[in-house]
Amino acid sequence: MPLRIESCIMDCGSAEGGPRRPLYQIDSIILHRIGGTAARPATCAPDYPGHNPPHSIGETAVEIAAWFRTHPEAAGTARMPYTFVVRRDGVVEQALWLTVSAPHARRWNTRAIGIAIVGDFRHEVPPSLQVDAVTGLCARLNDTLRRPLAIYGHSMWIPDVAGATKDISKQCPGPLFAAAYKEVRLEVRTAGQVHLGV
Repeated sequence: MPLRIESCIMDCGSAEGGPRRPLYQIDSIILHRIGGTAARPATCAPDYPGHNPPHSIGETAVEIAAWFRTHPEAAGTARMPYTFVVRRDGVVEQALWLTVSAPHARRWNTRAIGIAIVGDFRHEVPPSLQVDAVTGLCARLNDTLRRPLAIYGHSMWIPDVAGATKDISKQCPGPLFAAAYKEVRLEVRTAGQVHLGV
């Protein structure tokens, strides 16, 4: 199935768009989970306790961005933190330009692209359509930037460097994404050998 990317670029001309970075600075991709399970969508972010009343995080880039805008105290930012959102149905939404340094992984923001994958992979396995979309997106980013990008999880499979999130309780994207993570890395590496001449 071909990769389908829908554009819903947020207003990057405003302060919400955030600081810019040159494309040559990007060397990695950080995968995140967002929302609840398919059976029980998140009515409030379990990682952001204490905000009332409960408000749906949503499952599209526009809904997720609206949640962050209306809950800055819970999330620590009012800006959209993810460049891309991969929905359960495999549709990829681009929310920010690649040149926007989004607040998704503290000290990695200037060098990594943040991809939010809808679902809670502490409690469910991602659907194959979604895994295929993540794989296709990572391969496309390698092609677009003309170099292989490292792929990490927000708090999993990330090198032990300053600024890396090592909070075990966060489990982002989650232990049930582990097999998908291996598949994504293998497929992207294989594709890169063909497309990038590696």
